[in-house]
Order: sequence, then structure tokens, then C-alpha cells
Amino acid sequence: MDSDPFADLIHRYRVGALDLDALGSEFERIARERGAGMAQLRQLINSLGHSGTLSTDATDRLLRRLVPAESATIVEGGGGADTAPANDATVVRPGPGEQPTRVAQRPEPPPHEATVRQTDARSSSLSGSDWSDPAAWRATHAGPIEPGVVVKDRYVVEARLGEGGMGQVFKVKDLVHEAAGDRNPHVAMKVLGEEFRKHPDSLKALHRETRKSQTLAHPNIITVYHFDRDGTTVFMTMELLDGKPLNDVIRDVKFAGLPPDEAGRIVEQMAEGLAYAHERGFVHADFKPGNVFYCADERVKVLDFGIAQPARIAGIEPSENTQFDEHSLGAMTIGYASLEMLDHQRPVPSDDVYALGLVAYQLYTGRHPFGGRSAKEAQAENLAPELPRDMPARPRKAIERALAFTRDQRHEDAGEFLKAFRGPRPLQRRVAAALLALAALSLALGVRWIMDDGATVAFADLPSDVQERIVALEGPADEAFQLADGMQVYRNEAVDYYLRILALHPDNETANERVDTLARQWAADARRLADDSDDLAARRLLENLFSAYPALASRDALAAIAASLDVTPPQGARD
Repeated sequence: MDSDPFADLIHRYRVGALDLDALGSEFERIARERGAGMAQLRQLINSLGHSGTLSTDATDRLLRRLVPAESATIVEGGGGADTAPANDATVVRPGPGEQPTRVAQRPEPPPHEATVRQTDARSSSLSGSDWSDPAAWRATHAGPIEPGVVVKDRYVVEARLGEGGMGQVFKVKDLVHEAAGDRNPHVAMKVLGEEFRKHPDSLKALHRETRKSQTLAHPNIITVYHFDRDGTTVFMTMELLDGKPLNDVIRDVKFAGLPPDEAGRIVEQMAEGLAYAHERGFVHADFKPGNVFYCADERVKVLDFGIAQPARIAGIEPSENTQFDEHSLGAMTIGYASLEMLDHQRPVPSDDVYALGLVAYQLYTGRHPFGGRSAKEAQAENLAPELPRDMPARPRKAIERALAFTRDQRHEDAGEFLKAFRGPRPLQRRVAAALLALAALSLALGVRWIMDDGATVAFADLPSDVQERIVALEGPADEAFQLADGMQVYRNEAVDYYLRILALHPDNETANERVDTLARQWAADARRLADDSDDLAARRLLENLFSAYPALASRDALAAIAASLDVTPPQGARD
């Protein structure tokens, strides 16, 4: 179904002009007027959820609305076959004393060469006793997950990508998004390992990983989409990344540390992702090279917040307070666990800082600071990290402090580490503006002005390696930009790429123009919210935006709306 007629409705919902029930009613009305079937509408809603345009909760609630119209036999196209709802199974809300009715869902058949895993009708609700009793599940496929298998009648397994502590990861094709014309229907699927799944709380851990990661919308944290099961197979889907885990880099026998500039860029991005999570009350609790992905375009993504715990940081109260304690799983990596975690104390952000210091040390030197020993062993042997003396002073001192054995000697969180690591941020934009003014004056006087900081250097005059990096970023940046006005996820992706280009070439006209365009789009969203008398939502939009992308606070459109709403950018955001 063509999604264009729905764009205005989506926009009105996102700016608060429509509530979710009204959005669902309008979707159904348009579908009826166009003669579209419920299965087609379901595909569209799933596509909006997968792309990030709708939250997982909103997607599930909209899909649930369709159940009453579909709970009876559905016949489309004049055919005679019963057609169950497509894609994700839903739960029909029961009346008093009734059991939930689960509706199995089957979209268009997958390719003939694929092995179809028939969906267990009980397998898709996250509520109900079936999720707490894995022993009662029935297998839907005799063999292992492997290329050719179709999971949930939706995800065609194409390749195995790797294996981690929680299970295996596969590249899969999402048939729903392929049918909807998605430009890239591939996602990554993590399948929960057999041994891990036997733990009584493992399902809760993975469910919470999905929910937490969905709230951590940051360019240095992987985007997670869905959590579900197909028979005995429990899985989650997330964005598919191109690159390799950081542990593959470090484990290379020839690895002796990265050039300081490259190591510094990776450490900063890891710290940015962790700092964003810490600010929102989350602790990773199992940070290590294997949970960091180094993308081909030099972006860094932190993975697996699955064992992360909402931390009761001062002034931050988690959105839910369940009895379930993920730390009871004992999921930690001994060589990267802090002394306090080894003593079974509840993790806090400072424990992530210790692990971050270990990974940073390895990136600069090529080795673990304590030869792989645990914090307890290293402390007992009075070991101390020795960083190269020719390292810049700030990064060296920040890493040394991060590796302190006790919390009171370490940075409190990744944000504090980041400030110590890179120091005060220069007032780049203000300096550039002043120098440009001086350059214009000098040209008017007939004097050739050359800027020492490179702000007015033409692209052709940049070093060849910098040119190559910019060119590599421009393709995906431009592709995301074309979709940015209609899809929030692409707007985030586009601005992330363009800001990386500007970090390499501050005077890049295209990147500056497009960042301004993206800033105007966000400013328009905030203005619509404010015009609809929802100043709180408008302020929250700007605060979250400036937290994720501090550089945007200096863009005129956003600066103006922020000033009108009394939103103060984070310290240093205008630098």
C-alpha cells in the first residue's frame, strides 16, 4: 500500500495533533476508501514501526486494533481461503474470566527454497503464562536456525554473522518490508542461546534489552526493533551493521595499538554512547570490545544493553520498577568487570567507566593493561597501567583514572570521563566565523588570506586520506537526507553523517546547508508542538536533540525556537 497518503496523519500524530486511537481510526478509514485489505494495512503499520517512525508500543497498539476486524475468518480478493493476520501475532483482549485469544499471522509465502518455520499460535504475546513456562513450548522446526530457514513466517535467514554471550546473530531479510518496497529489507537477528534460555529470568533479560535499547536513541548505540519468539526460538531484531566487532580488531595477532588519532575517535564515540545511557539512568554492566561494533564508515556502535540495569542515579528514576534483577544472571566478563561487580555489588555508571578504560588502553597499546587479569588479581599484585608517555596528557590521565580499582577514585560516569579525555571543547564555530570575517576583510584589501585551522581550505586542498573519508560518508549521508523529511530515523542518520563530514571539513558547503535544512525540520516539529499548546513536549524534543547532537544548538532555526521556549542547550553545546 502506498504510504504517501498517510504521511500527514503520521506527522499530525508525532506533533501531538492526533492521539493513537484517532490515528488508527484514520488509517482504517483510508484503507477502506482505497479498497485495501487489513493485511496490507498491517504491512504498512509494521513498516512504520520497523523504520522507527512509530514506537514499538504504538505499532503494537495499532496492530491490536485490527484484531476485532480480523478475528473472524478474513477473505480477501474474493478468494475462499481463510487468511490470518499478517506478520506479528497479536492478542485479542479477553473478557472477564476468558483466556487470551492469540491470532497466528501469515504474510505472503516466502521463497520456495526456504524452509518455513510454522508459527506457534501462542508464540507472539509477551504476556501470558506461556512466556514464563518455556518447557511447554513446542518446536516449530526440527533443525537449527541456518540459511534458508524462515522465522515467524517473516524473516528469511541469509547468513550467520557471529556468536556472542547471549546467542547467535544472523543476517535476515524481512519479507514484510520487502513487500512494502523498503529500499533495504535486511536486518540483524539475535537468537537467544539454548543454555542462556534455560535460565528462569533469561526471557525477561532479553525483553528488557529490546525495550531499553529502543529508548536509547543515539548514533553510538545500536538501534533495536523487535522482540518475539517462534515456537522455541526466541529472538530480537536490530539494525544491520557493516563492519566488525572491536574484539576482532584487538585480537589480530599483528595488532599493536591504533594511531592515537584513530584510537581517540573510537574512545570518544564509545564514551558518547555510554554517557547518553548514563544520563538516562542505564548502566551497561558488560562493556567490552565484543560489545562494540566498528562500522566501515568509522562510526562506533555500543551493543547489548541486555544486561544493563536502570541505575538509580541522583535525580533519575527508571520508568519501571520491577522485581526482576538482571544482575542475578551473573552476566559479566571477568576481565572487564570492576572490583565492585566481582564482589556482586549492584553496577553503577562508574563500573562502565572501568571497562571503558580497559578498552581504551587496549586501543592505544594493543594489550590489556593487566595482562587479562581480573581487577581482584591486578589489585592483589599491585599492578598499575603503563600508558605510552608520548600520548597526549589529557587522554592518558583520563584512562589512568578510569582504571582505578575503587569507585571513589574513578570518574563517576562516562560523561565525566569524556570531559577529562578531550578537555574543554574549542569554540570552533565562533572562531571560524571571526576568521571568515577577517578573511573577507583581507580579500577586500587585496590580501590573500590563508586560515591556519583549515576552515576555508577547499575540498581539493584537503589531504587525500581526508578526501577519501569524506567521499565515503557522502553517499549514505545523501541517501538518508532524501528520506529525512518523512522518517525520523533517516533524519537522525543524515545529520550524524553530515556532522562527521563537518568534523573533517568545517567549510563543506553541502554538509552545512543540509544540516541547516535538517535543523529547520526539527525546529518546525517543535514549533508545531508549541502551537498546539504542548510546550513540554516541544522542550523535551529540543533537549533530547541537543543531548544527542550538541552541535545543532548553534543552528539558527533551532537556536531561535530554543530561546523562545527557554531551552538551555547543554554546556558546551554551542561551542
